[in-house]
Amino acid sequence: MIKAFSRYGVWLIALGLSIAALVLLILRGSGDVVKAKSLEIVDDKGVARMTLTTLQGGRPSLTMTDGNGNLRAVVLLSDTGAPSIILVDGGRLAMLDKNGELRTVQRLDDSSSPVFAQMDSAGKVRAQYSLGQDGSPAIQMFGADGKVILQAPGTGIQPP
Repeated sequence: MIKAFSRYGVWLIALGLSIAALVLLILRGSGDVVKAKSLEIVDDKGVARMTLTTLQGGRPSLTMTDGNGNLRAVVLLSDTGAPSIILVDGGRLAMLDKNGELRTVQRLDDSSSPVFAQMDSAGKVRAQYSLGQDGSPAIQMFGADGKVILQAPGTGIQPP
């Protein structure tokens, strides 16, 4: 479901739709092409919150900041044209299936350790991989009832 998106995922969608609507309104009004190297969206206090620009070599970049001007998210293309999404200090990357159900999430936990979780079609976590603060890996698999059915380390399972 869309509500399962993090606030950053919803913000990215809203931003994309807002930019598309702005461009359509401008083009509809004049029939001309709008060209600029940068577009900056500011809040009521004049703080830049979103910037759409081109980087060295003409690569597109979209940056988003919080109310204090701190960088929070970046969407850009690399020198080779590969897309990148960068979330700063938390946030999460989420993927929904064609029915809008959350199926996979990559995030940082409260201690800034990475967590990768996969959900079934009902939205229940069925598998989770994480790294502890010391870098030690852990994996858990859950039954449909949410109970752990496999866990490593701790179950005597040794890595290959």
